[in-house]
Amino acid sequence: MCVTCGDKHNSRASVKAHCRVDHGMFTCHISFCQAMFVSEGACKKHEHVHDSKSRTCKDCGQVFLHQFALQRHSVIHKSKPEFSCCRCNSSYKRKQDLTEHFRTQHKSVTFSCSQCSFMRGSLRQVRQHEYGHKPLSLQCERCGEKFTYPSRLSNHRKQCVA
Repeated sequence: MCVTCGDKHNSRASVKAHCRVDHGMFTCHISFCQAMFVSEGACKKHEHVHDSKSRTCKDCGQVFLHQFALQRHSVIHKSKPEFSCCRCNSSYKRKQDLTEHFRTQHKSVTFSCSQCSFMRGSLRQVRQHEYGHKPLSLQCERCGEKFTYPSRLSNHRKQCVA
């Protein structure tokens, strides 16, 4: 039976031919798969998901077209979320999910740190935060205390009594 118009057919091949001729649809060549597409290219791209078990998630069975997509997906099966929202208690296992949450739930333009899950609506705030990831490379010659920011070293020097 055609899932688009309900016409009854006596074979899967007949349904596929009907869908192509009457609806301009392309169907997957795998017998158990009923996926239909408006272009032959999209259908061919889909058919690759049936080619390899190596791109199937061992945890949930989801199939991916590319190995990198499977690797990116497998992160969601980790036991502990690594990325937390700075505005609410939500946490995520992938940074891109946190970014999407922030964009949709907090409805503001956001910028995120390239090193961690820190996010703000201001690029200046994020850049200032990122500077904190740099090593403590500035050192007071009097007492040996180290700093990341030149301004903090300068302020320290004014008060350093060592």
